[in-house]
This record gives sequence, C-alpha cells and structure tokens, in this order.
Amino acid sequence: GSLTVNGNYNHGIFSSNSIEIGNGNITVNAKNDGIHANDTLAISGGTVNVTAEGDGLQAEEILDISDGEVNVMTTGEVKTSTSNDFGGRGEMKDLSQMTDDEIQSMREQMNNNQFTQTEESDDSDDTSSKGIKADWMLDISGGKVTVNSTDHAIHCTSDINITGGTLNLSSESKKGISGHGDVTIDDGDITITKSTESIESKKILTINGGNIDITASDDGLNSGGTGANQNGGFGGGTNMQGGQQGNRGQIGRQNSDGQDGNQMTPPEIPSDKNGGQMTPPNMQQAEGNEQDSEHHIQINGGNIKIVADADGIDSNGSLFINGGTITVDAQATGAESAFDTDGAFIVNGGTIIGVSGSGMDESPNSYSAQNVILAYTTSQISAGDEVKITDSNGKTIAEYTAVKGGSKIVYSSDKLKTGEMYTVYASGEEVGSAEIESSITKIGTKSNSGFGGGRRQKTTDNTTDTSATN
Repeated sequence: GSLTVNGNYNHGIFSSNSIEIGNGNITVNAKNDGIHANDTLAISGGTVNVTAEGDGLQAEEILDISDGEVNVMTTGEVKTSTSNDFGGRGEMKDLSQMTDDEIQSMREQMNNNQFTQTEESDDSDDTSSKGIKADWMLDISGGKVTVNSTDHAIHCTSDINITGGTLNLSSESKKGISGHGDVTIDDGDITITKSTESIESKKILTINGGNIDITASDDGLNSGGTGANQNGGFGGGTNMQGGQQGNRGQIGRQNSDGQDGNQMTPPEIPSDKNGGQMTPPNMQQAEGNEQDSEHHIQINGGNIKIVADADGIDSNGSLFINGGTITVDAQATGAESAFDTDGAFIVNGGTIIGVSGSGMDESPNSYSAQNVILAYTTSQISAGDEVKITDSNGKTIAEYTAVKGGSKIVYSSDKLKTGEMYTVYASGEEVGSAEIESSITKIGTKSNSGFGGGRRQKTTDNTTDTSATN
C-alpha cells in the first residue's frame, strides 16, 4: 500500500526503538527529520521518498539499506566554515595574485608550522540537515539511493560500509560521504555530482571495488580530515628529513561497548630484493605524531574517476594503491596535487593517471613495487587536451583527456617495463622520453613558479631523474 506522512511540527516517522521498512510506497514531508529511529533503521524494500528540513533518514544506532528505492532531499540551512589565511579550503592564491606582505607572512607561518585551516563542522545538531545519518554504523548493501542535501549526503559518526547498491549523491555545501570512523567500499555504483570533499574518513578509507565517479570543490578522497597533521608546514604532513625513524604503530578498532578491540596493522609493505621488509621513510611515527598509522587510504580495486578543485586524493597519513583503475584531475594551478600524502605514497599495482598543477611536488616514492612516470610540462595543459604515453615502438600504452588541465602528469601501470623507453606527450607536444631504470622515473623539469607543498622529497638512488636531458 501507500502511506503519506506530513510532519508539520517535528519528525515525520519516529520510533524510540527500531523502524523496519520492507515494502510499500512511503512519502514523508517533515519539519525536522523525515524518518528517525533511536535504535535501528532498516530498509529492505519498497519506495521511500523523504523531504525534510532536518536529517532525511537518521538512526541513533544502526542504519541499514539492503534493497528498495530511497529518495531523500533535505532543505535545512547549514553553516559552512571552510577557510584559511590565503584563500578557500585547500586552495591558495597564485604568487602572482599575492602581495609581498602575504608571501612573507605565508613563509613565516610555514617555517614556524603555524599554518592552520578551519574545517567544516560535521556535528552541529542545531543545523543538521544531512541526507542519511547514523551515529554508530551505516551499511548500504543494495538498492537505489538518491540524495540531494544541503548538508552531508551520507554521514556516520563511526564506520560506513558500502558493499553494493546504486548511489547518486549531491551535497549543496558539504561532503558526499563522511565517516568519523573507517569508511570501506567493497562494491556498488557511486556517483557524487556535487560536494566539498566527496568521500572522507576521519580514520582509514579503504576501496576494494565498485564504480566511483566523484566531483568535488575540495578534495576527492580524504583520510584524517583537514588539519589532522599540521606539523609539516604548508600542505601539512611530516617533513621528510634524513635521520631517525620510529616504529610502525598499530591501530585498534573499538568494540561495540567502546573498549579497544583487536589490533590492526597498516597494509603490508613490499619486500626488498633480499626478502626483507622495507620501511618507507614516512611510515614512522614521529615523536608526538601518530597520524600515519591512524589515517591512511588504501585502494585495492575498483574504477575510480575523480575531478577535484583541490587535491584529488589527500591522505593525512599514507596512501597505498594496490589495484584498480584511477583517473584524477585536480587543481590545475597552485599548491594542490592529484595525490597528496603526509606519509608514504606507495603504488604496488593498478593503473593510475593524475593531471594537476605542479606547485606541490607530490609523487609515489621509490618503495613502490610498480614503475611510475612523473612528467612535468613546460606549457600548461588545458582542459580537453590529450595526454599520451607511448613505448619504444610508438605504440600508445596510455591515453587520457584532461578535464581540468595542469603541468604535472603521474602515470603508473604494469605496462611500464624496466629497461624500456617511453615518451610522454601533452597537448600535442612531446614532453620528453626516458628509459625506466628504477621505480620512479621523472621526465621534464618542474617549474618553480608555484609555491610548493609541505614536503620536498629527496631524490633517492631508486629514482631516475631525466630532467636534465629533456
């Protein structure tokens, strides 16, 4: 049957315990939350249409969607507070747009590690107008879910698990998927057409599969949240300096009673040629800073497309790419990058293409098991221009049309063979050629016009730099 509920004063449908929806056509219009359960809200079928000034669907314990069609619109006014001293969140003015006093102030703050950013609030109860919200756990395993929200589209103050379903999400002023705990995506079709940060975990973000297409006015993927690690000057992060390395830490997942549960270790690090385990320079826990083990992103599979106005993938810890197909278009100029990490950046598998500005010199490090090309162009790549990589026989092994443009290209796949020669083209011009002699090969010369990121990686013995000859 059909049910229409007009909650003209408060919630549309409310239970002090649990709510289960298995069938029917349900339409809710509410002054506050559309459907609110103090315990569990489970939807396993039917069609649910919710328009709410508060949260669309809210469970104070578990929210579970396994099937059915769910359409949510929230209309409440929410506060946005994302800013920094030199422009919007994640964005920095080009040097040409800054006064001498602004440049000097920025340098002083970088040197003194005083640069801070203000992150948007996730938990303001008086302004909450989130699409789908849970306090303890949020699981989506099937169904068709559409959210148009003025606040976060999907939010949980603990873990989010997505194992299936079709999700079409849009947030007018905040995040697409936001979890204060771990966020794990195993499968599903996820499209986020509008958001600040599209998918964020305050702890660990893991993507094992699925089709993900996201558009962000800030970062595409994020772990740790804004300012999770502010000891690395501008751009955040742990400065890579030679010397002492700490031990890799462990992280514990809490049990349901809030006590520490079983210990979990960060992803495995590839072995060296002698079979011993290698420790990347940035996997250490520097004194007073344990962000690397607590905040990281691991991508093991999936088809992921990211278009972001700030960083494409931003980890306030380490970033591990072990599989999948990933394309990233980030900010074309300034101090943002297709990939931004405060810890190790390791590529062990998959296919990645990233195009962005070169202000932040971020690239995978030499502990990567799969070969990587990092290319700098002398002229700016424009939106719609083609990026192409060919082998020694002139065969195209990678071809991509830039969405935003930039001056830096990051490419990695199992097609890059050690000992072979490759040529990079951008905007119809040859950028340069190089033979793969080590895991990281640089082609072209990085422009010094951009004010760089928070870290400058030293060229190691396992890095081939061909900038002098191209």
